[in-house]
Amino acid sequence: MSRLFNKDKRQRLIYISILVWFIFAAVAFIQDSFVGWAGLAVYFGSFTLKAGAYIWGEGQRGSSKSGWLKSKRERIVYIMMAIWIVTGIWGIMDAQDMAQLATYYVSLSGFISMYVIMETTKEQATDPTQAPFGEA
Repeated sequence: MSRLFNKDKRQRLIYISILVWFIFAAVAFIQDSFVGWAGLAVYFGSFTLKAGAYIWGEGQRGSSKSGWLKSKRERIVYIMMAIWIVTGIWGIMDAQDMAQLATYYVSLSGFISMYVIMETTKEQATDPTQAPFGEA
């Protein structure tokens, strides 16, 4: 497990997301939950935009701080992921409507994604020689 945390930051988030996908499926199967696979898939998809924004941000401008949870972008994404996991497990175990939980959770996606993009392009905004988003 410790090797997981030594990976590239983007790769780490992808691996953890896949692991959570398996955990959600296992909990739903073990609990014989009535949430339905489609509802579970919709809920899982509600994290995609946040993860995608983070992966894009790391690709555009990698964190200068090495280690796990050192950058602001990384902390906000993993905090949101922790809340998403807790809410998802509760939803599965309590047989909640996962599509409604996904709708509620996805409502934060724009704010979190814009925060990640802002943190990514912050240095470009203060440097007049750098054009935003690679424009020349």
